[in-house]
Amino acid sequence: HSLCRSICNLKLIDEGHGQNNRLERRLQMSRKMESYKNILLVNPAIDKEKKYGKLANMLLTPSVPLSIVFLGSFLEHHGYQVRLFDEQIEFLTANRVQEIINEFNPGVIGFTCTTPGMARAHEIAADIKQIDPGIKIVMGNIHPTVLPEETLHDANVDLVVRSEGELSLLEYLLALENHGNLSKIKGISYKFNGGYQHTESRMYEKDLDVFPPINWKLLTDTQGNYSIEWILTSRGCPYKCVFCSA
Repeated sequence: HSLCRSICNLKLIDEGHGQNNRLERRLQMSRKMESYKNILLVNPAIDKEKKYGKLANMLLTPSVPLSIVFLGSFLEHHGYQVRLFDEQIEFLTANRVQEIINEFNPGVIGFTCTTPGMARAHEIAADIKQIDPGIKIVMGNIHPTVLPEETLHDANVDLVVRSEGELSLLEYLLALENHGNLSKIKGISYKFNGGYQHTESRMYEKDLDVFPPINWKLLTDTQGNYSIEWILTSRGCPYKCVFCSA
């Protein structure tokens, strides 16, 4: 009888551990789902001297990173918590990445990438994945749009958003939250079965009223550092001139 009681007790302990492990997994999944509501958008630094020459640092002053301001305003309008980080103003060291992850708990970190900033974007992505491999890394803008497979060749990059990013990124976030099917999202590229999956291209949005007004408060921490601002008279371009990176 004492042997039976011991075996029963061991079974109860094992079952208790199993229930605790399942509960912990559910809690971790719940926390991860919550983190997908927190989005960090990064404008990586470019080596201005290498690209433009030795006078670049004197002649080229920080300008408002409109791409992530537009994107952040759109996501915020749809209920997401958004933070911007602009390396024109502050360098994103590994320690700073750790601080932001601890404080803000972003589930997705997106990069706006022109060719001069790609190397730096990949460096930051490596730091992020070293700290938290579960964070999704998304890259968009001109370079990833033109070269999605080259961009995804980096093991740290989870997704490329091609062309206009607002609607595609929003649908990706909703898919993460609801375990949706990525293949149904237009305008994205991702790794699949050892290769790359490119979904149908997304047409340019003709109804500009779907985009909310810019929330300049997203730049509150850096606003006084910009000496150049932009006026846009159009959005995007329908043409594909061979000499133009847009």
